[in-house]
Amino acid sequence: MDVAVNKSVEVHAGSVDYQTFGANDAPKTIVLLHASATGAWSLVPLAARLSETYRVFVPNLDGYGMSKLDCARCPATFRHVQTVERFLQALEIESFHLVGHSMGGLIALRVARRARFDLQSLTLIEPMAFGVLDPITDKAAIDYDRNMINDFLSAIEAGSLEEGLSVFTERVSDQKWADLSDRARVELMAVIPQIVEEAPLVSCDDLTGDDFSGIEVPTFLIGTENGPPPAAPIIQRIAAAIPDAEATQLAGAGHMAPITHTADVGDAISGFLKRSAA
Repeated sequence: MDVAVNKSVEVHAGSVDYQTFGANDAPKTIVLLHASATGAWSLVPLAARLSETYRVFVPNLDGYGMSKLDCARCPATFRHVQTVERFLQALEIESFHLVGHSMGGLIALRVARRARFDLQSLTLIEPMAFGVLDPITDKAAIDYDRNMINDFLSAIEAGSLEEGLSVFTERVSDQKWADLSDRARVELMAVIPQIVEEAPLVSCDDLTGDDFSGIEVPTFLIGTENGPPPAAPIIQRIAAAIPDAEATQLAGAGHMAPITHTADVGDAISGFLKRSAA
């Protein structure tokens, strides 16, 4: 396993900063996409573990770290897709395995759907792809997320930043604000504008299961025992939409499993990639 390298690359109308792990001549490449309210740093332990076998790239999505696209009027989720695609083009990464966590899972689905690269496989760790949910059958899951967002935005608009972030962390990842590390609290404070913009867009994403049914690469869905209520039905709907998608659940883990249960997530992904290669 090589030491992580921090880099930046100029892309069309912007730049993307990223971290790389593993040997340059590794036969296979993995690209990891982070969740909302985090950044590339959140996937560093997972990237380091996977780099024992693969070359791994972890880009910061638009607005995270130093990544920035000049497209102020574009929705955040659109900018994230553009960031990923322009990053891949700039580094000439044409064939790779794509892994996305939470919002990063939604972005990974959108990249896979556009089919502009030689995608080898798709792994989604509790992807927040709310458009696949049924408005009637999955109403409780949808309401849970919308109520969380409303409470979060109300607190932020009232100037109660810590209260708002507490709503977000407890209801999404079951992590109390007081229990977070100093670094995590600082990181969250810094990306409040990102969460304010992204959360409603992700919750109201309009791509349905039919939009993803054309994805024809091996697909792996990772759920957790203690994830937020919307996670399980979203995984169920995606698994039904994408042909031959495989799903698993990590016992004892929650939504932030790539950080809290890195070994379990890494082993699950490695096992899937070996099976899909065979």
